[in-house]
Amino acid sequence: SNSLVQDNDAGGQGGALFAQGGDVGTWGSRYEDNHAASYGGAFSNRDGLLTVENSTLVGNRAENHGGGIATLRAPAITVSGPIT
Repeated sequence: SNSLVQDNDAGGQGGALFAQGGDVGTWGSRYEDNHAASYGGAFSNRDGLLTVENSTLVGNRAENHGGGIATLRAPAITVSGPIT
């Protein structure tokens, strides 16, 4: 929480964060200009719960899907604001 995650580059999924099979959350943070070669410029989440609250996602990009957030087989995703 309360972090800046910026200018990261993933050769696969999740430019800033890739989570598989676990629960992950972020609060009050900024994710800016991260990149993924496939899915989820900022976040890629598989088979787990993702919570994003009061955070900023700006300028993140992915070559295939989910410039900001991509999920696969996730039981739930919670995004609450303000999200800018």
